[in-house]
Order: sequence, then structure tokens, then C-alpha cells
Amino acid sequence: MLFWKVDIIESERGYGQKIDHVVYFYGNEKRKARRCVDKYNKQNTSETVPDWYMRADGPFPIEIDDAIIKMLFSKTKQKKTVSGVSRSKG
Repeated sequence: MLFWKVDIIESERGYGQKIDHVVYFYGNEKRKARRCVDKYNKQNTSETVPDWYMRADGPFPIEIDDAIIKMLFSKTKQKKTVSGVSRSKG
């Protein structure tokens, strides 16, 4: 099944970058994923690079097997987040 992946990246001077968490959007939600990136990065307005900041990167198309989807989200009836991985509902 096609999903769009948005990486939320933490950057810190002297330590580099790491993916803090990932947000997934259904295949037909590319525009929503793009808006997520734009809205998240809208906060980054400094004319100089700060010592610490967060940014969004993507969206990237990915295929996720139905069995993995079921495993990730079968335990979440009301929740939208599993182990730091968010699931966007359309």
C-alpha cells in the first residue's frame, strides 16, 4: 500500500542531525503531507542557522506491506500514534 512519509529531523550544532519521528499519510494524501512539511517549516524564519532546530523533510513515497500496517495499528483503537510513528487519518 502506498503511503507518503514525512521525516521530522532534529539538528544540533556539534551533534549533527537525526530523525526525531516520522509521520505517515495515506497514498491519496500527498497534498496533505506537503502541507504538513510547509506548515512545520514555516517556523524556521531565522536569517542565521540556530544551534538547535527541528525541520520537516519530504514527502517521500513508500510502500508498506498490509501485514505491517495491521501489526502497527491493530493495537490502537483510539490512538493515532504507535512508538513515535504517527498515522494521519483522511
